[in-house]
Amino acid sequence: MEDMLGWRYILNVRRKNSYFFYWYIKVIFQCTFIVIIIEVFDKIVTLEKKNIEIDRLGSSKVYSLCSVFLYVMLSYVYLKYFQEIFPQNGIMRSLIVRCGIMIPSFIFIILNNEKMSSFGIMKRNILHSIIIGVVCSAVYIVTYIPINNINYSLLITKIDLKIFISFLYLFIYCIVIAFSEEFLFRGYLQTRLTACYGKKLGLLYATIIFALMHIPQLMVSSNYGIVYALVQSITYLPLGFVLGYLYMKTENLTSCVILHTFANWLVFAISQIVI
Repeated sequence: MEDMLGWRYILNVRRKNSYFFYWYIKVIFQCTFIVIIIEVFDKIVTLEKKNIEIDRLGSSKVYSLCSVFLYVMLSYVYLKYFQEIFPQNGIMRSLIVRCGIMIPSFIFIILNNEKMSSFGIMKRNILHSIIIGVVCSAVYIVTYIPINNINYSLLITKIDLKIFISFLYLFIYCIVIAFSEEFLFRGYLQTRLTACYGKKLGLLYATIIFALMHIPQLMVSSNYGIVYALVQSITYLPLGFVLGYLYMKTENLTSCVILHTFANWLVFAISQIVI
């Protein structure tokens, strides 16, 4: 029973990664620094703010929560039963899988006749969103390497043409992942939660749900027990908060997609070199 719950995994992690607590503190400082940058940027450029209009808010909020739940469940089913049959080993396959998983969300959006502007897909603040998204991504990348004790010079020496080409594919793949998740968690869910409960609680709830939604995926893709998967989901809270805060300030999905793309790409790219 202990193995099923993941207690053995936790003990192994404590033995192998005794510095986990200090690593997590560094991650919190990293994300806090990025939040400060976002706040300063907002003060300097004065981002345009308008109330996002959401028709039938009550049903829209329920649909957004249902969309997240079904997205998590369908992702779990795909990873557990269909990944080997239909792997995401190409851009088109990745798009097909993501679109398939998000079909319930598209149905809910059509049923409630939602406007794209209510998902942060608009021209307002687009240029500023691109700039702050790139700046935050650069800061995240620069700070990620020392936080995780990665030998930067060694990584550079291992990059050849084949790895470089695979990096380009990974980047496009990460754009697909980032857009689908940001559309769902920030554009759909956080916007509705904010409209119902205010900016602070909307951000808090969306951040927690974003972290928890990784539990089923971690259990399947990494073969974690439920307890260890829960512990690991906590590591998504800082970045989830930054993404939500970025969306709250820009009210445009572009900035979040850019940062989320680079964050995922960095992890995949480094793990590919290390492996």
